[in-house]
Amino acid sequence: MASLVPTLHKHLERADGLLAAGRSKQARQAFEQLLQAAQDRADRGMEVLARATLARMALQLHDLDEARSLLASAGRALDPHHLPSHRRYRAALARLAVEEGPAATAREELTRYLQWAEDERQGEEVLDASLLLAAQVSAIERVTWLQRGIEQALALGATERLGEAHMSLAAAWEAIDELADAVEAYSRAHHWHLASGRPRDVVASAWAVGATASQLEDWARARDALREALRGAEAADDCDDLLALVLADLATVEEAAGDVVEARRLMLRALKRGREQQLATLWPERWATMERQARALEL
Repeated sequence: MASLVPTLHKHLERADGLLAAGRSKQARQAFEQLLQAAQDRADRGMEVLARATLARMALQLHDLDEARSLLASAGRALDPHHLPSHRRYRAALARLAVEEGPAATAREELTRYLQWAEDERQGEEVLDASLLLAAQVSAIERVTWLQRGIEQALALGATERLGEAHMSLAAAWEAIDELADAVEAYSRAHHWHLASGRPRDVVASAWAVGATASQLEDWARARDALREALRGAEAADDCDDLLALVLADLATVEEAAGDVVEARRLMLRALKRGREQQLATLWPERWATMERQARALEL
């Protein structure tokens, strides 16, 4: 009969699967069941893990009181030597600090989180803490935190979020007008998204490479990246907004090459898709740029 009773790890695997699939209500119920089962079996590590995950879900709903209560209970049961539960606890505690503020207090907690992750050589948490810290500071400081996190994550074999991290790094380079560094970071993001990202992430990173290369007037690189993004956007189910942007940037490339007819054809497609996707609301600055581009092409 014992083999018919699911272990706590099976409970956890199911709950994590529901969370990863975006089934929030079912995931919350599964973690609540896991918490009860962990308490029944006096498994403090699994109890902390469940409470920490429920706290992060509460934070996503902006329920700070619930998150604070869950983490306080988790802290009383915490075993610092049980890494799986401690990892989730520290990640949730850091996010609570960000939500509660003030900024200086949040940075202190995030720095402690990063130091703990580095001491324990936990690559996923090093990168997580670096991303959280980067979101709290100026673009120049952001570059430093992200480079630190990326370097250590690579060394520790934690590759799952490197696409996201490189996209953030590229955006930071772009914010301080270092476009040559930005395009290389976008290219690394594309590499990692190809390895493990969603189709939309792959398209977005390819578009970013092409758009930034276009600003640098590296037309060959821009054309190759944008054509790859175009193929991906046309094949994906959730990239219609990106498709409009890709087409507009391809129009810029063709105009620079002297093919005004092709540039106009691409821009007409971009405008049509953009109107369908209400880009004027979703991406107002980009839409305004597209409209200026269309006028320049006498459309």
